[in-house]
Amino acid sequence: MPKSIRREDERTPSLSEPQQSLVDRLRSGGTLQFEQATGRYRLQHNDKVRTVQPSTVQSLLDRGVLFQDLLGAVCIAQA
Repeated sequence: MPKSIRREDERTPSLSEPQQSLVDRLRSGGTLQFEQATGRYRLQHNDKVRTVQPSTVQSLLDRGVLFQDLLGAVCIAQA
């Protein structure tokens, strides 16, 4: 299998447990949104909404694992 093609179930290397958990939840259909009014990231997954630590999201944004658009929606970055 070429390096550029990643299977859906593969874990992203060298991520902390909270980072990997967030990536896994996004891959399984969760949505992550930055709420500008509160300065918090909200993860919606399986009909539950929870707050995610900004440092967890920011580190993934800095590494290029996640992408945030101008409206605050966060998704897994395209390879």
